[in-house]
Amino acid sequence: MKELNFTTEELEQVGRYLDMKGLVFVDIRFEILDHLLLDIEFEMNSKNLLFDIAFENVCQKWKESMKPTSSYWLGKGLTASRIVIDKNVHVLKKSYLKLFLMIVFSILIGLAVQDVLNSYFIDNRLIINKALAGFAGGSMFLGTYWIYKMNKGDVKTSFSFIFSKVFGTFVLLFVFMTSTDFFKESQGVSLLIIAVFSFGIQSFVFLVSLWYQHNKQVSMYKKQL
Repeated sequence: MKELNFTTEELEQVGRYLDMKGLVFVDIRFEILDHLLLDIEFEMNSKNLLFDIAFENVCQKWKESMKPTSSYWLGKGLTASRIVIDKNVHVLKKSYLKLFLMIVFSILIGLAVQDVLNSYFIDNRLIINKALAGFAGGSMFLGTYWIYKMNKGDVKTSFSFIFSKVFGTFVLLFVFMTSTDFFKESQGVSLLIIAVFSFGIQSFVFLVSLWYQHNKQVSMYKKQL
């Protein structure tokens, strides 16, 4: 964040305003804080205003962005400032697009080597089923542990929020992959099997990416303290 000439009391006043508006995700909070301080500095310099008056003008400018709203993308039960909702929806859509592209790429790779996979699948069906169960169980254990760590920590990010939102869906997928006889009864590697495997593997990669981004933002936040 750019260094600006504000007193500690002035920065605390802006911080309380962000607290009141529910900006608890540090990655979004720092971005908005930077914009607010730049706007306040511009008001003070261009109009020769005192901090309190400039701050009030900036609050009026940001009034619409700070109004509470919700989104179907995040669940209608969640209400937060418009800027928070918009930022989280943007991150979620971007993350889903990456996940979709990774799944499509994995499916194309799987189809390209389908004959090789067929031979290996038929000869090693039991090993594959055990490996699948181990992968699903390990993924659910790690995901649960990561959610526990993120919820236990004092620092929240948009990535930890999205992780908690999507993890339940992936748990259902992993349960489906291990609790049915779909793979045991399959006679070969079909397009559906390739798609399910690709979705499962890339979903785990997706969760790892969210966990990594969360920790990256937490580390950046702590360096600012």
